[in-house]
Amino acid sequence: MSRKTVAIATLFVAVSVIVALATGSGLAAAQGKGPNDALAIPNGWQQLGVGQRVWYAFEYAGDNSQILVRMGVTPSMSATFSVWTQADVQSWINSGGVETPVGRGSANPAFGNDLVWAGSFNLPGTYYVVVDQTGANVAYYNLQVSGTGVSQAAPAATAAPAATTTAAVATTVAPSATAVAATAAPTAAPTAAPTAAAAKTGSGPNSALSANGAWTSLAIGGRTWYAFNYDGSGSQITIRMAVSPSGSATFSVWTPANVQSWSVTGVENPVGRGSVNPTLGNDLVWAGNFNLPGTYYVVVDQTGLAAANYSLQISGSGVTQ
Repeated sequence: MSRKTVAIATLFVAVSVIVALATGSGLAAAQGKGPNDALAIPNGWQQLGVGQRVWYAFEYAGDNSQILVRMGVTPSMSATFSVWTQADVQSWINSGGVETPVGRGSANPAFGNDLVWAGSFNLPGTYYVVVDQTGANVAYYNLQVSGTGVSQAAPAATAAPAATTTAAVATTVAPSATAVAATAAPTAAPTAAPTAAAAKTGSGPNSALSANGAWTSLAIGGRTWYAFNYDGSGSQITIRMAVSPSGSATFSVWTPANVQSWSVTGVENPVGRGSVNPTLGNDLVWAGNFNLPGTYYVVVDQTGLAAANYSLQISGSGVTQ
């Protein structure tokens, strides 16, 4: 090869590198295929094909201010969403694909039956909302995440060859052993220590509070989880909740099996719900018993157009907080 030919080839390579850098062709744009590829919360309506899933990310200040996640869906029930912490993502990776998000959207009549989740956290960082298409129809959805402690995460754009990007996408739903090893190392150290010491917030069954009967406020769209222990003796459990204004909150009773079913299917099917009892001042009341010992849950949901104030009491000879 002549010196002239070598010089021309060298010049061509140099120009190609400059063009690639200038156009950003060496960067893989975020596609929402997984937590490392999550998109910023979108503006307006989006389309989601049958069987598809999209990951979104947002930043949170960790100041315990309320986060409100709301999603309009058409056709009805053609999509759902779940809320994930960093610890949830790490658990999903380490378990080989078992999904245990901290929360899921549920239909809220006060928001036109949009799917709503409300909660808070005491750790700052990146949190995720995962939208899944459900049923036989293509979904159209409008996802909103709001709160004083919420800011938008920058869309992921990482320098990655096409082959590497494809491998990451392929392992999103069921991470391979290689993906686990690659992802676990950077996140395990910062995640494990704070999670163990995290205060309970009532945002889910793993963070459920104890009920002490004190009056508590619940913002529009809010939900709070409570837990109690029961000895499985068959003795009566009485759950009573006073609410002001009337009709601004309800409660449901969950067994461990109900929680497990919900975490797998996303369908809420509690064992019982509070109903108005005229003999107890029209408070909401549920009474029952179980023949298995363990931890049971009471979930309080705000309803209607006004913020709720409620006093929750759980009593019985077999009950401990």
